[in-house]
Amino acid sequence: MENHMHSIDKYGGTWSDEDLEKFFLFCLLNRNITYIKLCDIFDWMIESYWKGTFERTFGNLSEESVARALKWFGHRFPNQTAKFIKENDWITASFLKHCTRKMMVEKCKGIGMKLASMYLRNTRCEEYAVLDVHVKRFLEQGGFNPNGNYLELEEIFGNIAKRAGMTMFELDMTIWQNYRVGAKEPLSPDQNTEQNYEKE
Repeated sequence: MENHMHSIDKYGGTWSDEDLEKFFLFCLLNRNITYIKLCDIFDWMIESYWKGTFERTFGNLSEESVARALKWFGHRFPNQTAKFIKENDWITASFLKHCTRKMMVEKCKGIGMKLASMYLRNTRCEEYAVLDVHVKRFLEQGGFNPNGNYLELEEIFGNIAKRAGMTMFELDMTIWQNYRVGAKEPLSPDQNTEQNYEKE
């Protein structure tokens, strides 16, 4: 797992209805835990509880039982995550196929701009930035306020990616892999656009 993405965490391609709902669970579980831990907990949840759809899986489970399972699996925030899972037990593949980012943020509990962007970027290849801790650190090294407005930071990140001749997804993955392997000199916006990925 250390050098590879989880099979559910893919970019583009064909998504079955079931995989759309599974990936929604994957996103909900993604709350300040390491990627390896996220993948392990997701696999355990699917193996132990999954019944074909999000609603069938969690509709008849109590919030307390979901929280106990997440705690046993080692999630850092079992109670909050269980609350969000239960509040979203109405989720269907039909909704996930047609919702906009704004709709996801407004209707899905526990889903903010970052996770909505991650979901739609991966399942539909929509050009959104996933402003996680790695991307924010990258932007901060370039002199930008990492706590600024999401849409403004997304535009800045998109412009950096264009200068590098990359999509936002490609730049995101480059940054993520760089930080993940513990590079001695983390990438910065100037390094990406002017040194490593000069296209002009």
